[in-house]
Amino acid sequence: MSRVTSLALLPLLGLAPSACSSGAPGAVAKGPDRYEVTGRDPAAPFDHPPVDVPPVSRATRRMTVEMLEGSVPVVAGAAADGTPIQWTRTVKGQRVSRFSIDEYGAALGRPDYRTTTEEPTEPSALYVKFMDDMARDVCGQIVAADATRADGADRTLARFAPLDAAGSPDEVRTNLRYLKLRFLGQRVADDDDAGIADLETLYQAASTSSPRDGWQAVCVGLMTSPAFHVY
Repeated sequence: MSRVTSLALLPLLGLAPSACSSGAPGAVAKGPDRYEVTGRDPAAPFDHPPVDVPPVSRATRRMTVEMLEGSVPVVAGAAADGTPIQWTRTVKGQRVSRFSIDEYGAALGRPDYRTTTEEPTEPSALYVKFMDDMARDVCGQIVAADATRADGADRTLARFAPLDAAGSPDEVRTNLRYLKLRFLGQRVADDDDAGIADLETLYQAASTSSPRDGWQAVCVGLMTSPAFHVY
């Protein structure tokens, strides 16, 4: 509660206005309808357990399957037909999420709430394998969607650089900074080339045949980065 209490609230607190106006301890009149409580020093809570300094850090955890399923469309954007890009396969004409319990969800640890109710969130070799498959599939969809958009502002991957032509060094680095922020949430300063040096090396190595291949390789590299999955 604030130090200044309205007279209208005093009945709710079990206090009569006259108690304060008649010189009740710790109350000083500040006007016809406002009072300031004084003389109360802050006190530490009783029997507080000791606090370890510095605190012990928790163990590294990976995203849950549900977190991943929700994150992919946010990062990947929309497909050419406008629908959110997801990791799916087509079964009898219907798109089925690869994260579902009947697909790879169970192998990734997604609980079915029949036999399991908790999901392990420790990184594992199996998780890494599936995430590599996911990244290649999703990044292929992103590139295919970007190829249908002439305006860079509408593209998800190659927003500040050409998709099918060699961009200038400044265009490539600007786009790499944007992608690192989009995928990993890490902002790289405009004068910090070291912060994107590994991505630039990957782009240059993979774009010898086509810049499109370079951007797809950067996408896969970001989606398989530990920084994308662990917290």
